[in-house]
Amino acid sequence: MIFQSGLKFKEVWRTSPVSVILVFANLIVFLLQYILPWFGFDILTWGAINRYYVEEQHEWYRVITAGFLHSGVFHILFNVGFGIYVLSSGLERLIGSVKFASIYFFSMILSGVLVVVMSDYITWTLGASGAIFGALGSLLYITIYRPEMIPPHEAKTIRSLIIFNMIITLILSDSISIPGHLGGLLAGFLLSYLFVPRNIEPYDIIQ
Repeated sequence: MIFQSGLKFKEVWRTSPVSVILVFANLIVFLLQYILPWFGFDILTWGAINRYYVEEQHEWYRVITAGFLHSGVFHILFNVGFGIYVLSSGLERLIGSVKFASIYFFSMILSGVLVVVMSDYITWTLGASGAIFGALGSLLYITIYRPEMIPPHEAKTIRSLIIFNMIITLILSDSISIPGHLGGLLAGFLLSYLFVPRNIEPYDIIQ
């Protein structure tokens, strides 16, 4: 099951170690966002996606570093608390840590590239949303091609979450990156063709 509300931390760590590491990594970086400016280093300016710095200065590392930066407490709590600890860890339990990590990070990179291509030179983009939407895209793929892996009520919840989040993305397009969210969703869905076999019974998870 995806939404395991009763799992103890030790069980989450045992079944979804990559997701737990991502949670701590994002929290540590968030703390650094407030600590490093005391020493004259602005981690947001250094790591967020900006088309000028990526294209003109060739700082392509930003498509990865931006995925660990967040604009505020609510932003990181939603992305880390729900997006990674609940959704992403659920996907990791379903398909294994290696496949999950591949989908998560490739979705992060591909969504970041799409943000660069479709943004202007004054917009700064940051957040783990592209990678998290990649996990959502993979879960959507599973509900379609491997429905036996997810209970029907959870499959409906996943599809409803995607619709709700895309509506919110469109409504709040001034502050939310449409290319980042949509690019992550499509990347996760398409990448799942490589990592999740279709119409094979039974499904054997290869760690």
